[in-house]
Amino acid sequence: MAIGWQRVEGALIFIGALAMFLWLDGPQRWWAAVLLFFAPDLSFAGYLAGPRVGAVIYNVVHIYAFGVVIGALGLILSVPVMMALGALWLAHSGLDRALGYGLKLSTGFQDTHLGRIGRSRRRARRTWSTDRRRLCAAPRVWHRIPEPESFRARPRT
Repeated sequence: MAIGWQRVEGALIFIGALAMFLWLDGPQRWWAAVLLFFAPDLSFAGYLAGPRVGAVIYNVVHIYAFGVVIGALGLILSVPVMMALGALWLAHSGLDRALGYGLKLSTGFQDTHLGRIGRSRRRARRTWSTDRRRLCAAPRVWHRIPEPESFRARPRT
């Protein structure tokens, strides 16, 4: 349920930031606004250096605070285009969250704080339901299953 609320929050941030962008009279050319809206997705290139580096670069660019800081700097420096860019950046992050593309985990691009994305998400859901049915149908023999070595308490030396 919390993930659903985070997605609703992302949608509201998208709508509010887009309204702010329109109010600030951002770039007059619609194609420039579209290019700037998708500019944060260039951070995918960070995954060329590996999943850990890629996740850090992606997350730095996609946190809400990044758009807020750009907009605030535009406000402080009296640069309306920078304020509009900050609003557009914030709108991008909000839309990503609303669509379920959360901040990335270092385990891989598909793993986000909102859950898995892409085909692996469907496969994981199928596996979970299959495992759940298998566990429910299995005889209750949990006491006979040996505990993995890593879970056993180790004697102190």
